Amino acid sequence: YVITSILFTKSAFSKELFEVKVESDDENLGSVTGGGKYFDGDIAVLEANPEENCAFVGWYDDNDALISTDSTYYFPVYNSMKITGVFIQKYTIDVESDNETQGTVTDGGTFNAGESVTIEAYPNENYHFAGWYDEYDDYEDEYEEDDE
Repeated sequence: YVITSILFTKSAFSKELFEVKVESDDENLGSVTGGGKYFDGDIAVLEANPEENCAFVGWYDDNDALISTDSTYYFPVYNSMKITGVFIQKYTIDVESDNETQGTVTDGGTFNAGESVTIEAYPNENYHFAGWYDEYDDYEDEYEEDDE
C-alpha cells in the first residue's frame, strides 16, 4: 500500500464580536463616547463629557443599576450591552450680607440640581435677621429660621 497524497484539515477560530451601545440620558447636559463593536475580552473605554455647569453622575446598565461613577470607565467586554451615561445640572448660589457690620452669612457654592443646601445668617449683637432677598431685592419668604 502506497500513500499517494496527504490531506490536511485546518480549523479556524475567531473571537465573538459584541456591540456596546452607549448613550447620554440628556445630550444637553453631557455627551458620551466609547460605544462600538468589541471582540470577546477586549477592553472598552467609555468617556463622559459634561457640558458647562453640569456634572457626570454615573454609568447605568439596562436595569438602571449603577455600574460606575468614574467619568472614564474601563471594562472587559463579554457580551453585548447598552450603557447610559447620566448627567445632572449644577447651580451656583451666591450668598452675601448686605452689611457685615450687622451680621454675616455662610458661604454659598456650586450644587447639584435637587441637592439640599443650608445657608445660615448670623446677626451681630443688637441686630436681628430680617430675611433673604434675591438679586432683584425681592424678599424670599421660603426659609426656615432656627431660633437657637
